Amino acid sequence: MISVNDDILHAQWDRVRGRLRDEFGEAAFKSWLNPLSLAEIKNGQVRILVPTRFWDWVATHYGDRIRSL
Repeated sequence: MISVNDDILHAQWDRVRGRLRDEFGEAAFKSWLNPLSLAEIKNGQVRILVPTRFWDWVATHYGDRIRSL
């Protein structure tokens, strides 16, 4: 069951994804950022799933911006 808070969090995550697409372009978004998914928010920390072995590359190139958004 999805709660109101879940809906709000997913709407915020969708806005973050939109900003990342706008800032880094469609090609980079499709290649590196689109596969990211919001796993959970717990104790003020966001956990993002990255279904790729290139997590280090994604974190190095996009991690700061993802954290700031």
